[in-house]
Amino acid sequence: MQKTFFWLCFVCCSLVLNAQEAWVLKKNEKGVKVYTQQMPDARVVTFKAISVLPHSQELLLQTITDIKNYHKWIDGIAAGRFISRTNESDFYFRQIVLLPFPFDDREVVQQSQILREKGSVKIKITEANHIAEPLEGHVRMYVSHGYWLLEPVKDETKITYVFTADPGENIPKWLINSFIVESPFQTLVNLRNFLATD
Repeated sequence: MQKTFFWLCFVCCSLVLNAQEAWVLKKNEKGVKVYTQQMPDARVVTFKAISVLPHSQELLLQTITDIKNYHKWIDGIAAGRFISRTNESDFYFRQIVLLPFPFDDREVVQQSQILREKGSVKIKITEANHIAEPLEGHVRMYVSHGYWLLEPVKDETKITYVFTADPGENIPKWLINSFIVESPFQTLVNLRNFLATD
């Protein structure tokens, strides 16, 4: 009986692990690596972009939480607008996301939470569309979540950007996934250039 129980546990754990596919490296250029992962039952893939930048955690944290300047370095973002703050580590904001013609641009309201643990800083982003009404002339996104992770590496900072976003409303899956690799890659390249000239 005991052997049967442990065997069933092993099989169940194996099924869970296999249901979530491993990260696959899709691009490795200019000091930026981009991975993708297909989650079970998800319409779009999740990306993970990694780079090491010659800046402190605090400077990167300030930049990532500076909503008004998002359009200067986050690929595909037309504008970022601050909405309200719960405390120093928790606030709400809106993003305007550009899409190619003939599709309407998107908008999404999100919550940003700053979490500190064992020397690392994590900026967790989740959907918070209940905070504000949809913006006229735009289509609301209901799947848009992920995080930024900042980890010290000697005098530099390892930055990891993980995100899942689905613009929805009749956008073909193949079109969405065509931006999954290039957009986070360009975002981290833009971030490096933005800080170099700031």
